[in-house]
Amino acid sequence: MKTQGENILFDTGLRYGHIIKRLAENGLTPEDVKTILLTHLHPDHFGGLVDENNNAAFPNADIYVNAVERAYWVNDVKNESVINALNLYSERVHVFNFGDEVRSGVKALDASGHTPGHTVFDINSELLIAGDIMHFPEIQLKKPDISVKYDVDPDKARESRKKILEYAAKNNIAIAGMHITWPGVHKIKSEYKLIPLQ
Repeated sequence: MKTQGENILFDTGLRYGHIIKRLAENGLTPEDVKTILLTHLHPDHFGGLVDENNNAAFPNADIYVNAVERAYWVNDVKNESVINALNLYSERVHVFNFGDEVRSGVKALDASGHTPGHTVFDINSELLIAGDIMHFPEIQLKKPDISVKYDVDPDKARESRKKILEYAAKNNIAIAGMHITWPGVHKIKSEYKLIPLQ
């Protein structure tokens, strides 16, 4: 996404090669990315931070991650992949809290449950970058109580999913998610149906 002249990347996917290819398709290089906002720290969302030589893949980027999320994976779980990736960016890693305006017009919403600091980014109340609020929308839209085994706290994930879906539907805000049906950006109707954007 480009806003106010700034290239912002939401998550990096699992592997460096894939995200670099997608950037190139949009006329961008890793050097063009100045800001990366992470919804959470599962490998398929932060793995692309590290290139094939175990270096920082985005030499000019500042990384933003929820404070609770970082503490959980670094201090509690002591996940070596997370620690390595974040250490590569060292002083360029910034933490935020739920409710913060992380960048201009980009607010961090509490969507915890999937992971302790799982974040949905609300962009000017026009688009939600919803991370892993859903993994199987065809099922979870009809039955939002259904969680997946990857949820750290299934009950809280359930509450967050309902809250975010209701917020999107009530306010007619488009929703984009990393596991949401192609084309990946939809409106949510009150009966929880995905309506692709035209």
